[in-house]
Amino acid sequence: MSLLYGLVDKYAISDSVTKTLNEHLLVHALKFPLPVYGFATVNGLDYVASEASQYLLPLAAYTEDEVAVIPTVSAYHKIVRLQALRVRELRDLVLGEDIFPHGSHSRPLTQGYGACPSHQRDIAASWEAKRVSLAAVVETTTDISGEMEDVAEMLHRGCETCQKACTAAVQMPAVSLSH
Repeated sequence: MSLLYGLVDKYAISDSVTKTLNEHLLVHALKFPLPVYGFATVNGLDYVASEASQYLLPLAAYTEDEVAVIPTVSAYHKIVRLQALRVRELRDLVLGEDIFPHGSHSRPLTQGYGACPSHQRDIAASWEAKRVSLAAVVETTTDISGEMEDVAEMLHRGCETCQKACTAAVQMPAVSLSH
């Protein structure tokens, strides 16, 4: 890849070729985020480095040899800071998502939007327990919606109102993260 990027630069090949190379590099970011991040950082491909960083495991999960692909202390520090920010934002997202908005968490004695009067308290308590326990173990690659889906599947399958509320509450973090 280094050779290709060098040729693009040396011969002033069109931006479409650079864009294609970047897209090719990004395809590998999901499976090999650390080498892609390292390569992108060395070559000044900030967008590619940023995209690859979202797939990185916590840096402590990598060996010293694996981390050696990060070219500078500054690049390493950026990852540490980014991962800390990502974990903090994911925790805030988990703790901020009510099962019945406008009722179950902030005002527990009122009926929230989409709440089922028969099951509201049980579902709100189960949802609260799951999100608090999830917030305690969130890491940079935690799939918030996937984790919360587990509790949604357990909650009152026979009640259409509860299922609708659970589905919406599980999908909201995914929507929030895509923006």
